[in-house]
Amino acid sequence: MKTTAQEARVTTIPADSYSVSTETLATYYQAVIQYLRRRGDYSQLAVRFCQQVHELEGFEPTNTVPVEVVAENMDRVAQWIDEPCLGLKVAPDAIRLQGRLALFFNESPLAIPEYLQMLKRYIGISSRAMEITIMQAEDALQFALQGNTAAGMNRHLVEGYVSSVCEMVFQAHQIKPTVVEFCHSLPNGISEPSVYFDLLRVRPVFECEKTLIKFPLQRSQKFEYSVTSSEQVVAQIRKMEGLRSRKIGAETYESRCRHLIEILLYYGEPSKNSLADVLSVSPRTLQRRLEDEGQTFRSLLRDIRMRFAQEYVLDRSLSSEAVAFMLGFQDVAHYFKSFKSWFGMSPLQYRKQHGSACR
Repeated sequence: MKTTAQEARVTTIPADSYSVSTETLATYYQAVIQYLRRRGDYSQLAVRFCQQVHELEGFEPTNTVPVEVVAENMDRVAQWIDEPCLGLKVAPDAIRLQGRLALFFNESPLAIPEYLQMLKRYIGISSRAMEITIMQAEDALQFALQGNTAAGMNRHLVEGYVSSVCEMVFQAHQIKPTVVEFCHSLPNGISEPSVYFDLLRVRPVFECEKTLIKFPLQRSQKFEYSVTSSEQVVAQIRKMEGLRSRKIGAETYESRCRHLIEILLYYGEPSKNSLADVLSVSPRTLQRRLEDEGQTFRSLLRDIRMRFAQEYVLDRSLSSEAVAFMLGFQDVAHYFKSFKSWFGMSPLQYRKQHGSACR
C-alpha cells in the first residue's frame, strides 16, 4: 500500500478538497477481509491489512484521506488480490458491518422515493467525494452519481456506491433496478459481465454519458425533494404516533413531541415546522403549547440528541457518519461541534473515558 495509516493521520485536507474518513476506510478494509475469507485465501493475503485496520480504528474520526489517495490504494489492492470488481463486491459488506444502520435501512417503512432521498443523505455524510442527484423521469426514479474531483471518480468507488444502493433498495423493498449505466468501460479481464448481473440484478451498460441507476416508480408514488414534506412520510409518522397513543393512553404534549422528534431525526434535521405539520397545528401553536409545559422545540431537540449520542457513541459498530445520520445532522462536522458543546470532549474521547463501563 502506498499510503500508510500513519501518513493518513497527518494528512492536512484543504477546505475545498474531497475526502473519505478513516472510519469509512477501516470499515472498507474489514469488508475486504470478509471477502477474502469467503474466497478462501485470507491467510495468504488479508493479514497484511490487519495492522492498518487497527491503526485506522484508533484515529480521531475527524481524520480524512483525500479521495485520490483512496482511489489509488483501491486500484493497488484490486491488482494485488487479482479482483477486477473489488468495489462492486465489497461495498455491500461494508454497509452490513454497521449492524444498527443496516437494520434501519432494511426495515425502513419509507416508499422508494423517500428511501432514495435517505440514501442520498447518508452517502453525502459519509463522503464528500460524490455528488448525487435524484430526478423523476416518467415511470422511473433516476439516481445519478458524479465525482466531485476534476479527474472524476475511481471505477472501484463508483461501482461500490452503485452496488450498495442496488443491494439496500432490494433488501428493503425487493425492487430491482431497470437500468444501470456506467461512464467507464468494462474492466480488462472480464469478457462476460455476468458478475454485474449477479450483484446488481440487471445487466449494466458501459461507456455512457452518466453513471446512474433507474428504479421503477408506481403511478401512485410522487417524488418530493424534501423527505419531511412528503405526504407519505407525514402519514406514516402520524400512524406510528396513533398506535403509540392507543397503547400508552394520555400523555403530556412534551412527551408526544419527544416521541415525534425521535422519529423525525431519521429523516434529517428536524424543524419546528415539520413537527407542527405532523401534529396538524401551526408552528406558533406548537411553540405556545410547549411553553405552557416549560419547554421549547430547541431544548427538546438538544436533549434527545444528547441522550442518543451517549448511546450511539459507545456502540463500536457505528461510525461517526452513521451517528451523524441517525441524529439528523447534515454532516459529521456539525455532529462533532454539537457533541463537544454538550460534553466538553470529542466523541472518541468520550468513548475512551466511558466505554470500559459498557464492556
